[in-house]
Amino acid sequence: EQIPDLVSDGILKFVVPGVSLRFAHDIFFEWAFFQTLVDCADDWPDELVEAGQPPAFARVVELFSQSLFPSEKWAITLGNLSTQQIRSQWIRAWLLGPIGSTVFPNEAKAYEDVVFVNEGAWLYKALVWFQAERTTPNPVVIGGDLPPETRIRMADSLGWPSDVESWARLIWFLVERIDRVPIRLQPQVMAVFTVWQNMFADMKNPVSDVLLTVVGRWLSNLGDGPDDSISRWRRRQDGSS
Repeated sequence: EQIPDLVSDGILKFVVPGVSLRFAHDIFFEWAFFQTLVDCADDWPDELVEAGQPPAFARVVELFSQSLFPSEKWAITLGNLSTQQIRSQWIRAWLLGPIGSTVFPNEAKAYEDVVFVNEGAWLYKALVWFQAERTTPNPVVIGGDLPPETRIRMADSLGWPSDVESWARLIWFLVERIDRVPIRLQPQVMAVFTVWQNMFADMKNPVSDVLLTVVGRWLSNLGDGPDDSISRWRRRQDGSS
């Protein structure tokens, strides 16, 4: 009964008139499926499994994650997901979801309380997954005149942030808690810094200023040469913190 109004409002479109329809825009689908997951309450992962766990649902899971962050329910759900027999993409979407929200900077303490436990186990996953998922090939290199294979390889290695605002939120989060980051995770932090600098190295901006200050401090500590400083980096190579 609602279909004619939804079609006239541009929310739905007929694929085959009188037979099948589709959403006119992804955002309408995301909103509708988000409401479905909310209605499922704690059983929402079962709804994903029943639907075949298509990758396109990741954005919806991120929205669901953002809707519960920073409540205790968000953290509990993250722990529950890690024990269920579902694809890691849903854990990834839930873990990274809050970073994409504008409320993240003001509620970052709730994220910190989760990702820094167990020697930063969740922080490690967040850094690796974020870089893998939120990086886009360097368009300057893609548009160059290098051989195709070389161009693709270099564009990937010199990737840019795909969502500048989310990258800035994550970097500020890391910088403000840099003394808590275990030594063994500093390479992952450096990798995140590098992607930002790939885009902004030649443009003065507050994010680059603050991350370069952190890197400069790391280099200074190594350059001082005390045994304890060098031994800390050796422990990183051994996998300890």
